[in-house]
Amino acid sequence: MATTMAGLAALGFFGGRWIDNYLNFQKPVFAIALLMLFLSAFMIKLVKDVSQDK
Repeated sequence: MATTMAGLAALGFFGGRWIDNYLNFQKPVFAIALLMLFLSAFMIKLVKDVSQDK
């Protein structure tokens, strides 16, 4: 799970940074937004997986 979280964080940050550079933004708007989105989605999935009755 830790590698999945790290991979999603890296994907979100570097993907967002690429979009920011492509659109010539001065501030890392998409880098931060995608990072937060991917980490939030991972945390929601983690909570759902852990709270399932098995």
